[in-house]
Amino acid sequence: MLAVFSVYDDEIVSNDDSTSNTANEGSYFGDDAHSEGFPVTLTEEDDYFIYDTLGNFIFRTYLNSLSDYYNEVDDEILNLTEGSAIQQVQENKDSGYFQDYQSISGGVLSIEQISENEYSITVNRTYSHASTDGDETAQITYTVVDTDHMLKVSKF
Repeated sequence: MLAVFSVYDDEIVSNDDSTSNTANEGSYFGDDAHSEGFPVTLTEEDDYFIYDTLGNFIFRTYLNSLSDYYNEVDDEILNLTEGSAIQQVQENKDSGYFQDYQSISGGVLSIEQISENEYSITVNRTYSHASTDGDETAQITYTVVDTDHMLKVSKF
């Protein structure tokens, strides 16, 4: 099942009527996270809290902040990235190709917990920017780290 998320703050579109906006309340995963047997494939049904939180993080927090960064609104994205992801985001902006960036929609295809604090999230997402010819859809895999109860993209 494809969980579909809107990139707009006032709307979450999901195949599940119990969708929640509580991604930022308390610690992130605690006892909900797996502690062995990695990689572990997560499902929306069995691992709802983690699945929902990571989907909302990518589509509502990360991609909105990415749009703000590429469009000179603010640089909050730099607090949401680390490792090779921060370098790639900065290089993309410096290239000039990502002006007028807009993230339109997307959905989570799969999530794997790859260590005690790392998750691999594969998504389809639709976007546009100055160097695209209209809207484009791409499949992207993000590595997200839960560090000090804060989620950060470390690789994409």
